[in-house]
Amino acid sequence: LWPTVCAVFLIVKQTAATPSMDPAATETCHDHEVALHQKVLLLTSVLPDGFGDVIFGDCAAQELALSSVDLTWVRIYSSAAKLETGEGLVSNTSTVVATSYAFPTPAAFAAELRKGTFDDIWGTAAGIFLAPWIFGIHEHDTPLLDLAVRKQRVFWALSEYGRGMGHIHEYTKNLGKRIPTGWDAREAALPRQSDSAAAWSHGGVFKTILHVSHTGTDWRANLSARLGLTPESGVSSASNRPPRLWWAYGRRDSAATHAFRLLTTPQRDTSNSDAVKRWPQVAKVVPMAEDGSLASGVMRTTGELLAEQARELLHDPKYKANVDVAAASELQAHVAGQLSQLLVHILTRDVPVEEQKTAEIVVAPNSAISTWAGESAVIVTHLELLDRSGSKQSISLGRPVYLVEWPIPRAEMRTFLEQCEDAVIATGDQSVAEAVLLGKAPMIRPDAKVEQWELALAAMADKRIDSVP
Repeated sequence: LWPTVCAVFLIVKQTAATPSMDPAATETCHDHEVALHQKVLLLTSVLPDGFGDVIFGDCAAQELALSSVDLTWVRIYSSAAKLETGEGLVSNTSTVVATSYAFPTPAAFAAELRKGTFDDIWGTAAGIFLAPWIFGIHEHDTPLLDLAVRKQRVFWALSEYGRGMGHIHEYTKNLGKRIPTGWDAREAALPRQSDSAAAWSHGGVFKTILHVSHTGTDWRANLSARLGLTPESGVSSASNRPPRLWWAYGRRDSAATHAFRLLTTPQRDTSNSDAVKRWPQVAKVVPMAEDGSLASGVMRTTGELLAEQARELLHDPKYKANVDVAAASELQAHVAGQLSQLLVHILTRDVPVEEQKTAEIVVAPNSAISTWAGESAVIVTHLELLDRSGSKQSISLGRPVYLVEWPIPRAEMRTFLEQCEDAVIATGDQSVAEAVLLGKAPMIRPDAKVEQWELALAAMADKRIDSVP
């Protein structure tokens, strides 16, 4: 995606109402000239359903920063709680840009727009990028478009991968220009004729993670220390067998769909380093089909249920929309969810005999286990296989399996992912892209953006990842 952004920046630079620069003060970025030290404005709108948007914006900020521009980055969240978590994820980037703003709500951002806080930068910036952005649902839309019209400045908007923006030229009075994003469907459907980026004419993905520096963090040792693992749990320096790491990034609003049963809730004893005694023990309830396989099917997300209500309203303006919707749990739908599928994969894969007692650590930052377990980590000691009639079969696990909800800082993501096992759970735009770019396989159908996941896997299977811009 970066060559496209560079090309757009060059066009904006040539047409912006700013003083021309010394031609010598330029540098080449992927065969496109980008002016040094000109002002650039980047706006990132973070929807309430997760933090994929702020990660998308973080990638855009890092790519623009490569051009040594004077970058102003504005992030708009849906709540103060979202702001706190989101800013923690992107703190490394937000502190190195020239100017940084973070607003807790669209209303707060709209108020600053009306006060004229961004009039100067909007009028003088060599480039204005909205990444990612969605029009039509936020309070800041009207004052933002009013500002664009007043200044008569073209701006460039990027949606989440594969999403459109409607007739942007109409509602922005031809000032908004959309940069297409996402995995290209044409190339996936047709035989490969060219490896050039030109063959991918309908989008691209951020490959920022490939030029992120390794931090040197040993995440196996880091998580082992936080869990307090000991020789009794099968992991220690004496056994020389570090735990296996698994990445499970699902949607926060899907956390309640995962079925667990709390078995023990031990008191936390910080003087005792035995992890088995420190963390709650749980059973993972797994819906099963009649033939003994995992119960399969599609569970609709909260977002999909809301979209259904919106479509009904568009079809019938008198329709009484119900916004108080919630996704069904895997027990209600009798469909094995993402974590059920991953845990069964972990426990049934072939491993050498000498590694069968090695601990497994599943890092699932959006699993919200602390809301029902009272701790940010649990140890899964049993699987409860549940058939549709309600009968259960309990299986004791043969090795320690830990599930933690600890987030991984963006600056550490490449280092962490490269230490994880190949099979991952990834949901959303950038998490799927980064997993695939680093050679991981998002093996489980995500709970959102299924089409983009399918296209990413197709590109991976056909060894076409390098051809994607």
